[in-house]
Amino acid sequence: APTEMRTQGDKFAELLLQAELGDCDAQLKLAECYSNGTDGSSKDEVQAVRWFTAASEQGCAKSMFCLAKCYAEGKGVEVRLQSAVYWYRRAAESGVVESQFLLAECYRRGDGVPQL
Repeated sequence: APTEMRTQGDKFAELLLQAELGDCDAQLKLAECYSNGTDGSSKDEVQAVRWFTAASEQGCAKSMFCLAKCYAEGKGVEVRLQSAVYWYRRAAESGVVESQFLLAECYRRGDGVPQL
């Protein structure tokens, strides 16, 4: 019997289904697909934020970092520095080194943090 080939569209549909069913890894991958316009998706920063948020709320550290960057840079959402700091902190506490650095930069510049 011939081997059935899965198309890129099939793989994307499967990824979307897994993400909708609550699979954190699938949510992160789907967000990255939308963020970059890869693997069968068109670039859609709003959808990227939706799925970064879903994965972040389940504790995915990499997704928290990506979501923080979206808020810091206004990609798919309005710039919200306080939200960026919140997610940078959550990712930093989960061991994401780059997030630790960017969180420190927010404090150094006074972006989205209380002014002393």
